[in-house]
Amino acid sequence: MVMLNPIEIVCFYVVQPILDYLTYLMLEVHYVAYLAGLAVIGIVLGLAFSIISVIWYKSTLKDLPGQPTVAVEHVHSPEGPPKKKDQKQD
Repeated sequence: MVMLNPIEIVCFYVVQPILDYLTYLMLEVHYVAYLAGLAVIGIVLGLAFSIISVIWYKSTLKDLPGQPTVAVEHVHSPEGPPKKKDQKQD
């Protein structure tokens, strides 16, 4: 038996019935209602899938053995950013 990932589960059991209803709107009600519904569902699903993907990715990182996390420190330069060649030095 193949295990579906969370995005496939949401697409198959949640999104497909919504798209079927939007097709009914396109055919029976009005084309603008179909486009509005499609736009709203696209924005909502894009945000939801991005959150699910980040959570899924973060959870798989914890399972990797022996990979130490490297802490990066911010280095402050007292001179500031380097000057361009055409600017005068103080």
